[in-house]
Amino acid sequence: MATDGYGLGIDFGTSTTVAALAWPDGRVRPLLFDASPLLPSAVHAGPEAAAILTGADAGRASLAHPAGFDPNPKRRIDDGTVWLGGREFAVVDLIAAVLARVAAEAHRVAGQRPGTVVLTHPANWSRTRLGVLGDAAHRAGLPGVTFVAEPVAAAAYFRTALRRPVPPGRCIVVYDLGAGTFDVSAVRVSAESFDVVASAGLDDVGGLELDAAVVAHARAVTSTARAAWQRLDWPETAEETLARHTLWWGARSAKEQLSRHATATVRLPMVESDLLLTREEFEKAARPHLDRTTAFTVNLLREAGIAREWIGGVFLVGGSSRIPLAAALLHRTLGIAPVAVEQPELVVAEGSLLAQRPLPPAPVLGPVSGVPVGPGAGRDAPAPGGGRRRLHRRTAIVGGAALALAAGGGAAAAAFRPDRRRQPAGPRASDPAPVTGARFLAELTGHTGSILDLAFDGAGGDLIATGSTDQTIRLWSVANRGPVGAALPFNPGRGPASPWYVRGVRFSPDGSILAACGNDYVVRLWKVADRTRFGALTGHTGVNYVVAFSPDGQILASSSADTTIRLWDVARRRPLGAPLIGHTENVYALAYHPGGDLLASGGADHTVRLWDVRNRRQIGGTLIGHDDNVSSVTFSPDGRLLASTGIDRTVRLWDTASRQPLGAPITQPYASQSVAFSPDGSVLVSGGEHVRMWRLATRELIGAPLSDGTASVTGVSFSPDGGTLAGGVGNSLFLWEVLR
Repeated sequence: MATDGYGLGIDFGTSTTVAALAWPDGRVRPLLFDASPLLPSAVHAGPEAAAILTGADAGRASLAHPAGFDPNPKRRIDDGTVWLGGREFAVVDLIAAVLARVAAEAHRVAGQRPGTVVLTHPANWSRTRLGVLGDAAHRAGLPGVTFVAEPVAAAAYFRTALRRPVPPGRCIVVYDLGAGTFDVSAVRVSAESFDVVASAGLDDVGGLELDAAVVAHARAVTSTARAAWQRLDWPETAEETLARHTLWWGARSAKEQLSRHATATVRLPMVESDLLLTREEFEKAARPHLDRTTAFTVNLLREAGIAREWIGGVFLVGGSSRIPLAAALLHRTLGIAPVAVEQPELVVAEGSLLAQRPLPPAPVLGPVSGVPVGPGAGRDAPAPGGGRRRLHRRTAIVGGAALALAAGGGAAAAAFRPDRRRQPAGPRASDPAPVTGARFLAELTGHTGSILDLAFDGAGGDLIATGSTDQTIRLWSVANRGPVGAALPFNPGRGPASPWYVRGVRFSPDGSILAACGNDYVVRLWKVADRTRFGALTGHTGVNYVVAFSPDGQILASSSADTTIRLWDVARRRPLGAPLIGHTENVYALAYHPGGDLLASGGADHTVRLWDVRNRRQIGGTLIGHDDNVSSVTFSPDGRLLASTGIDRTVRLWDTASRQPLGAPITQPYASQSVAFSPDGSVLVSGGEHVRMWRLATRELIGAPLSDGTASVTGVSFSPDGGTLAGGVGNSLFLWEVLR
């Protein structure tokens, strides 16, 4: 058989690695390792310099030398190096050893190197992790690797191999319960592609935890054999190590057997007895773990705004998903019967190759449970119990894709719809001349530490405030190109060794008040006219990162490492209601909508969120697309657009009304710390390694970078008239004249 152009798909898993070959005639078949499609991902390094063993060989070697064994190198991908068998190894080399075993077997079967290689990965993996995986593939001699997210591969298998009809616009929910982790994703099907619109996971739920539940049950019913269990828990001899291996192998085998039969027997070495385990007993032990996965699935769909009617199928993948209770709990909770296959471990590897092919024709999307969709979705529709209710289009933005949903409208949703009237095409007489670049004006020095944030006085436009790691705030005059008065100490009385960094500064809209926050959990207020401090807002329990005034200046928002956003009555200097809660990690970015009732936030959980300030609740689904920290968010002057940027080297644009992403993200060769719109909304500027200006209409870079890259740019802002651009570059404040 000719093998020209055969493809190799690899699913490098926590516990097992699976590979599949796509032959030129269209067949896709699993690659076998020692007569099994499941290659243990384990590695072993002996006490002497020798090749790294993989798979079953690694498991056998571990019986004699357990210190050189790592059963789950995928879990070490962030560690850089590990210590095995008395030697230090780079994690990338351990992964490369597993991939090299796959490459060798593929070459043996096909007689030549593959024409294409596809590696799968969790949907939320960062560029850094993908870099490690790609480097490992290169070291393993695999050519031209491409990446496919695991849920996309599963969705491709669902549509192509299983021929399950899913209309465009609906989602496939991929429930992936593997050996080491649990992941759930919603994958939107379009006419030509799959988009991950929501994805999240649990690192402490998987088959290993279910194996541990079996062992815990065995321990409980043989609790009198304490000495035997101590030897099993902490083996000291080769015999005891083999006994421990036998125990855990038996627990895993019993778990798998109970997926097909009502009872299973577990041999308990050292205890010298056999345990008869029933499916009922196993399900009682496994139920807490599986309940978590079901609740996690429902919560993901709820946060993404995906209604049950828009689910085109629920697909079980991963070896542990074959446990009958997993499907039963999902069916009971979602009201949708999950689809299972005989060998769920193979789905992702085979699906990665199917994802490279054109999608089969999909059925046309029809009405969903009596709710009209498509162009008429905004019309009145019957409400439960009679009457009418207004429907609006709602969009969940997760993973850089948009899912249009029909949902009940409300005051909060309607309040944040900017004027959508069509504007005349082309330039108008009143339009300013286009920006052509920027010219360096001045470098203002005085800080002895890095500038972390800056802000223009929005009323007068001549004053700039900067906050720094030197624990001070400085005011600068644009016209005079110099400081205005002495520096304001952020926390007087603290010694210079205290890291009371100033992380966020903002002027009130009328320029009369300056707010600042930083490392001491307190938000401080100054009167700009006489430079006196007149308020300290306390309540956060973590470092504060940014502050933002409402357009009328009456409310101040602040964010923190305590994962909350707090709103403050500026005049009374007291909190307004309970904090806004939703982020799961540090909140680095805040911005008020020009209308005043909408607040945007971004943080270390890689998400952007929109908040109804009046009702203190999140609006719609979480906006997910960034795969690393979100460091800055800002609205366009007319409020129609939201821009976000972060450590993943992208600037993303979102439509405020629909919360849909607008085109592909702007990519940069460096992480971004800040982003700002020009006052006329035509230009976007980003700051990171450099300051760069982008023409919004075409997303073209305007001129060359404005800084030399020798210091990080942590803040950028336009003056109110758009004539000056300011950036915090290291310890200095740089000014540029905007050219038209």
